[in-house]
Amino acid sequence: MAESVASIQQYKRSISIPRQPFMDLVAYEDFSKKELRVLLLLLSSLNGYRPSKTKERGDSDDPRNFNEIDKAEIAKNLGMSTKSVNKAIDRFMDLGILEKGRNQHSKKGYRFTF
Repeated sequence: MAESVASIQQYKRSISIPRQPFMDLVAYEDFSKKELRVLLLLLSSLNGYRPSKTKERGDSDDPRNFNEIDKAEIAKNLGMSTKSVNKAIDRFMDLGILEKGRNQHSKKGYRFTF
């Protein structure tokens, strides 16, 4: 029995976000069920940062914390269309929850604004 337990590997990722900025940006918005599912998945794969000074829909050249996301893979994992995932991500950007940018590893990256 010890052998089977030893052969099982679990991969965990802790999520730590600042409570008040999260509450200000996310908790009081009226999200659809699909948007909430996309948001929860993104919480496990994107990082946050201190707000930038850019004014245009959250785009930034700051090289820190941007990660690429595979929208088709998100759609597949959540059992929804890529169009629904794109709509959710666009809404998060419009609300200032997500920011798009690039760094040396990612040309089309995203990160949270909290």
